[in-house]
Amino acid sequence: MSELTSVALRRPIGVWLYFGSFRAMQKLMSLAGVLFTGFWLARLSDRRRHAIDKAYYDGEGIYQTPDYNEKGLWPWEQQVIEAHFDRSTPILLGSAGGGREVVGLRRLGYDVDAFECHPALVDFANAMLGRLALDTSVRLAARDECPDFGRRHGAGIVGWGGYMLIRSRQRRVRFLRQLAAQLEPGAPLLLSFFSLNGEELLRFQRVARVANAFRPVLGGERIEVGDYLVPNFVHYFRRDELAEEAGEAGFELIYWNTQPYGHAVVRLRD
Repeated sequence: MSELTSVALRRPIGVWLYFGSFRAMQKLMSLAGVLFTGFWLARLSDRRRHAIDKAYYDGEGIYQTPDYNEKGLWPWEQQVIEAHFDRSTPILLGSAGGGREVVGLRRLGYDVDAFECHPALVDFANAMLGRLALDTSVRLAARDECPDFGRRHGAGIVGWGGYMLIRSRQRRVRFLRQLAAQLEPGAPLLLSFFSLNGEELLRFQRVARVANAFRPVLGGERIEVGDYLVPNFVHYFRRDELAEEAGEAGFELIYWNTQPYGHAVVRLRD
């Protein structure tokens, strides 16, 4: 008998019960989370999902504050942009939010065409940009759609985490194609998202199985591995998955990093 086993056998029964019940509690909580997330992913229609998104961003007041938006680009965003973007060409910016990325890009001297689907964020961004005299604006757009700005851009950005808010691969690829139609051949496009590693994959597979088991009763679109609620809808990405989506839309993956936040650069094929 090993020393470790001998020590374990000498534990008081109360200690055994505690650790056993603690492990059982963790498993039950994990199961409850999978069931809850799977049920609501299957239950939420587009209309309800959009309403939850609106309520979430309305409630997160930080996205409509000068302190947050006037900070401009995060350090990792600026590093990627300086490494891959050309300052002499205009940038197409989607999911512009309250204008944080627009402020940062204008301060670096970039010409920016920006759009956002949340009306309150658009109003805040345009008021702030006017006050800062940055000579640009954010256009209100339909959800998951890229408006036509009437010109080609040398680079593109989907604002912080915006790409993962689009439900279904089909819609994301369609959105990428709309962006591609207004980008120059060879243009880089920066995407950011929650990344999915191998250790987490089993949980996401279970969520998808539960959600799709509810679909015959609740209806709705098929749930993909990576779909989740935090509490609003997001999609977690694996590297190979993002590369395939980008490839389907005419891009190639040229850069991938999960620190300090998942992000990638894809390039429009010539």
